[in-house]
Amino acid sequence: PVGSNARTQVTGRLIGSKQLAAPLHTLLLTQAGASESLDLFTNRKGVFMSSQLMPGAYELRQPGSSLVLARFIVGDETEGIMDIGIVQISIHPGGPSRLSA
Repeated sequence: PVGSNARTQVTGRLIGSKQLAAPLHTLLLTQAGASESLDLFTNRKGVFMSSQLMPGAYELRQPGSSLVLARFIVGDETEGIMDIGIVQISIHPGGPSRLSA
């Protein structure tokens, strides 16, 4: 949007416990202090990308979980695409996914 400071997209790759891509997963992205989350989805290669984000601190979770998969900060001067790298989960058949130890 014109005049907005929401000028950063965040991308990363979700992988499972065997270092394989975790395709077609939903993730929740929440800015610190916000009550609403943004839904992100992984593609078949496990890659996710946000829409335009404003500067601030963010947390990435799975729906229905309070475990934080990743934390990152979009700086005041950050523009373009910011790659937060690999985010790892453990995928258990028949059960919810959780953070690997």
